[in-house]
Amino acid sequence: MQKLLFSLLSLTMIVACSTAEVTEDDTASDTKTMEEMREDAWAKIDKEACLENGGEVRAEGMLGLPMCVIPYGDASTVCTDGGDCEGECRADDRMTDYNAAPGEAKGICQVNNSPFGCYATITNGSVDPAICVD
Repeated sequence: MQKLLFSLLSLTMIVACSTAEVTEDDTASDTKTMEEMREDAWAKIDKEACLENGGEVRAEGMLGLPMCVIPYGDASTVCTDGGDCEGECRADDRMTDYNAAPGEAKGICQVNNSPFGCYATITNGSVDPAICVD
């Protein structure tokens, strides 16, 4: 009886450790190469509209995908909240007092619409936690 239980237990462990055979249908058919991702991103950009709005198409982010980057008219203006800006109000090491009393912190308006980089936003005069967007 012990031999039978031992054999069944051993067989169960062997089966549990085996892997299923991967077939061609199991592989991710929608996986794209970086070049395909760049081509897709480039095709989705309205280049004429980008240029007409003062923007430029350039590689952005860690993946370097093309994006229409448009400068904001109020770039680098002093602010205390995103409502003061076309984009976000961001902390700036040259002027932001990170120890300011709530409601007293100042930053500058975001330079362009690119979301990439490391920054802290300012909301209602308070510095929010920093974030890095790749």
